[in-house]
Amino acid sequence: MVIVSPKKDRFRAANMKDVKKNNIIHDAAGNPYRILEVVFNVESWNMLIQNMDRRKTKNIPCERISQYRVLEQA
Repeated sequence: MVIVSPKKDRFRAANMKDVKKNNIIHDAAGNPYRILEVVFNVESWNMLIQNMDRRKTKNIPCERISQYRVLEQA
């Protein structure tokens, strides 16, 4: 008898190429966030992200994208 393990989601570290509207990113705890908008302020780029479970939004600098992960495309 052969036991096959189920396919697991594979994540990679997010980078600036992933900062696009409607992309889904995940934090270290695995919570999914959707990027609603990317805004250029005078001093920096910011993105408005929304927690997909709680519908809670927050504005974070794009430089912090490395703290998030995205699903690998197979």
